[in-house]
Amino acid sequence: MNDSTHLFPADFVARDLQVSIRNNKICIKKNGKSTYSEYTEKDLWDEEILNDTYEVCKKIITHITNTSLDETSYNNKKIVSLDIRATTWGPKAREGFVSVLGICILDLKTNKKGIVDLEVKQFFNMNRKKEDAPKLLELTRNSIEDADILLIFNKGSTIQILKRIIEDNDLNFEFPKNIVDLNRPFINIEELEENLNEITGFQRVHSFNSDYGKYYKSFKGRTSREIDKEIDPIGITNIINVLEFLFIFLIMDKPKIKKQPLVRTIKKLVTEEVSEIFDNIIEMYLSKTQPLPSLIEEERFMEFVEIINKNPFNSNQRDAILSPYNKPCYIVAGPGSGKTTVLVFRILKFIFVDGLLPENILATTFTKKAARELKGRIIDKGYQLVELIKRWKGDDSYQKILKKFDLNRIIVGTLDGICEEILVHDFRPTVVQLNPIDEVVAKGIFRRKGLEETIKAEGYDRSEIMERMREFATEFEGAWGMNYRKLIEFLKNIHDRLVQEQISLKTFEEHLSKQSYNEELIDIVIKIYRNYKTYLEINGLLDFGLLEEKFLQNLNEPTYDIFVSQLKAILVDEYQDTNYLQERIYFSLAKKTNGAITVVGDDDQSLYRFRGAIVNLIKYFPTRIKDELDFAIESEPIYLNINYRSTRTIIDFYNAFLQLDDSYYNRTAGGAARIEGKPLVAFPGNGDETEDLPIILLLKDDVIDLAVAIGDIINDIFNGSGITFTVNGSGDSRKITIQRGREEKNIYIDAVLLASSPRENSSSGNPTLMNYLRAELENHGIKVFNPRGFEIQEIFEVRILLGLILLCLDPSDKIRENLGTYDEVRALIRSWRLSAIQFASDNIEKGTESKLDDFIKHWQKRESTKKTQKWPQSVPILELLYKLSTWLPIFHNDPEYILYLESIVSLIDKIAEFSPWRSEFTRFIIKDGNRIDIEEACIKDFYYNFFISIANGDLELNEDLIENIPEDRFNIMSIHQSKGLEFPLVFVDVCSSFKINSSGQRFKRFPDKISGSYAYEEILSEIQNSPIDGRTILDHMFDDLVRQNFVAYSRTQSLLILVGINPTTKSFRNKGLFLPNVALGFSRDSYHHWNRKDGNYPWYENNDLEE
Repeated sequence: MNDSTHLFPADFVARDLQVSIRNNKICIKKNGKSTYSEYTEKDLWDEEILNDTYEVCKKIITHITNTSLDETSYNNKKIVSLDIRATTWGPKAREGFVSVLGICILDLKTNKKGIVDLEVKQFFNMNRKKEDAPKLLELTRNSIEDADILLIFNKGSTIQILKRIIEDNDLNFEFPKNIVDLNRPFINIEELEENLNEITGFQRVHSFNSDYGKYYKSFKGRTSREIDKEIDPIGITNIINVLEFLFIFLIMDKPKIKKQPLVRTIKKLVTEEVSEIFDNIIEMYLSKTQPLPSLIEEERFMEFVEIINKNPFNSNQRDAILSPYNKPCYIVAGPGSGKTTVLVFRILKFIFVDGLLPENILATTFTKKAARELKGRIIDKGYQLVELIKRWKGDDSYQKILKKFDLNRIIVGTLDGICEEILVHDFRPTVVQLNPIDEVVAKGIFRRKGLEETIKAEGYDRSEIMERMREFATEFEGAWGMNYRKLIEFLKNIHDRLVQEQISLKTFEEHLSKQSYNEELIDIVIKIYRNYKTYLEINGLLDFGLLEEKFLQNLNEPTYDIFVSQLKAILVDEYQDTNYLQERIYFSLAKKTNGAITVVGDDDQSLYRFRGAIVNLIKYFPTRIKDELDFAIESEPIYLNINYRSTRTIIDFYNAFLQLDDSYYNRTAGGAARIEGKPLVAFPGNGDETEDLPIILLLKDDVIDLAVAIGDIINDIFNGSGITFTVNGSGDSRKITIQRGREEKNIYIDAVLLASSPRENSSSGNPTLMNYLRAELENHGIKVFNPRGFEIQEIFEVRILLGLILLCLDPSDKIRENLGTYDEVRALIRSWRLSAIQFASDNIEKGTESKLDDFIKHWQKRESTKKTQKWPQSVPILELLYKLSTWLPIFHNDPEYILYLESIVSLIDKIAEFSPWRSEFTRFIIKDGNRIDIEEACIKDFYYNFFISIANGDLELNEDLIENIPEDRFNIMSIHQSKGLEFPLVFVDVCSSFKINSSGQRFKRFPDKISGSYAYEEILSEIQNSPIDGRTILDHMFDDLVRQNFVAYSRTQSLLILVGINPTTKSFRNKGLFLPNVALGFSRDSYHHWNRKDGNYPWYENNDLEE
């Protein structure tokens, strides 16, 4: 027990167990020391505890003796595992109170063959006095400071507590540089224990779920005086924890695990979020896999997949599927061209014809939902192909080969998702563990740690900083509408663009200095960015851009060879929406796979420039990959341009639309904005030639009348017998009938309204077409699905729910009043509280006599609603949220509100990932109802990360939460949301918000100046790394409007109806003219190709329709 030269303190207890191997014999020695009157040294080791501890020690040293130490990173190292405990853990520990400290020491520095020594030490401060806590550290100083590797669970919390003790007591104490946090791969101690049990067969006798858990259970509900007399149950937890930390670390660290049965259990060493990426890494440790022999020749493969597809492939689809996997392949796929089907069978061709293993293939998509769909189809079609091969071959040898691979092992996901899986689950001891954060969390950190702390440090007040920032922002965004929230968004987006374009802050600062900006202003902007990045680095956090940047950096290091060496083929879907940083990652991977990369996309459908996407990356892909990687693409791009979705009329319409603007289409040069030589969309030669429905333009004089007209059409088609029109135009007259395509009524999934924005209120607060249409459809008994119609904080029921949480957490409103934020944010949060007070006054919990306000009062007093129960020490916020939501049933039975609730829950989960107030057992908690200071600190932290983030509009619906569109609702969505979808009936809002020729909304229809996200391009154009094409930024704005409307029109299968209002401006209205609008046939030279005067337009207007 001579860890320290200090005298053993009074009222302390220590126990020590030494286990060693000598000449293949395991030896055990137990010790104890006590200066506490209640215990003698003979009382320290309960026989059951001793046996339990000994068994774990025995397994550890046996594992070490069976391991080739030269292959590990812990050879010749001293490893120390540390765990601290307190009687009332959270609150007292935070102020520097620790009553139990356990360490486990494995010293391999003087390793001799056949000799292993392991020692477990545990020290108890039986007085439970804060001033005695530093004595625990003094007793263990030598062991901890001399460690080469220190193992801890929940490093942030543990180190924070110990540093508090060190600082408060002026201790000269240093921690080892290499600290491994086992909280990264495990959610809690129980999960770590469960995985250890599965791997080793070790049964922890005193598990929380076992009979021996009586120690822990008996601890609850007892007085502190009673607990003070015992060294357990907290001691029993502590002593085994330090051993489990060591055991798990040793197992994870071993680079080559040869025992096949460990495959399944090692996979479970990480959290539930780990996907197939980590499975592949584990498999690489187990064996050097060899490619499979070709199972089938190309022609037979194509014969089988056409049987599975139930349709033959056209020649270009066939070329795309069969193109060699080990050379760059450039596929340009138009709308409705069967792109996903081609991707699925191309991947299967890699496996069945080229002999790649599933784990050799990496495929990325733009969204998680698309990744799930792609992988599901690969597995489905793949196993259909397996069955065909089995029946065809009937050969046992092939049966054995087919069993060798698992299609689930194909790596499919979004690029940021794959980066996260690999970075987060890099368990090497020398790697600092990182925690990727969601964009909502990143915005909150940028606001608080970047902008607001910089403002405070520089001595500015809010109005002053707003004026200075306007000099920077309004030159591009325009002074109109530049509020504090938009300023934050503007600055954050520029930061993100710097990362995406791989522009350093130094280069950016030098660039700004060359402009006409004030030097002090430049200094503030740079400090904001540096403070934000510094905070992330200190706390091991990564936003999406920095996550991908870190992954790119690691790809160029030998440590990631284990991941890269397994890859043989890379496929990238939606390549038109790739940014420069992502291109760097793909090219780096392509270089390591000798050019085995396939990119698939369509420049005409590039919609995400505002997120940093660079359409020129797909436009110039052949040149860029050749110049940068010296991989020449030997063939022309493979064009998938035959559309199997739309009628000939619709295809002709959007082809004509693409060709209106010479600057976009450029017939002579092959396309200034488009890929050179790219053909138009084509109708299949053997397609259905039955009579098509015409394109219809539905215009009314005001938005209310327009909503009524649309509502009547939807109701008549889907709930009535359909509608019949006599169409008069271009010299012909014919009747057309439009009916629903299903027998069932009240099914509306076949129709959609698309708009540039689905918002139901304008920025000025006025109702939009979407708002009026919702009301009109509800009059017909038709419900609407438009979850993005309102910002979450604007929704009445959400405001009530947030207010109810506030009433429970902050009864007196004191914490809100003292928040270091701005008046309008505090006022908005207060309005939630007032809404909740009004709601709670007369609402009764369904099925009981208990009123909602009674529940709130119990919460405010921190009293249980049941007299026989005490208020718990830790209360999950999620538990409170779900309970309060039961008084608002709409959150559980309406699909829109279910999404809102899921989004709120998701935000709580995300902020809990890096909150200091989480614990092993709950997510985000109030730590102690009896300690006001601790409780207030927790609630204040929750205010900043949760309430203020929502109040600032940071929380947006996650597209991946929308798994399925409800069939019994009429859909309203943005054009961006509709990407990849198709509908028989499509309404496109082309001009419902354009009454007058206002400059404020021209960017939506016919831009005349740079605004919005295009401002970032203007700022960075001279220093960007992505390719430029000589087009102006105003050209890019027009190009993107063409692409946006092309995507909207091409979602249609059968009937396309363009909707809007007639302009009220007399100069336009009296002449029957439209306001300049790209969607209605204007080119950027202001020429209107589809004008009424000449009768040269491709639609039938409502004036030409007779019921």
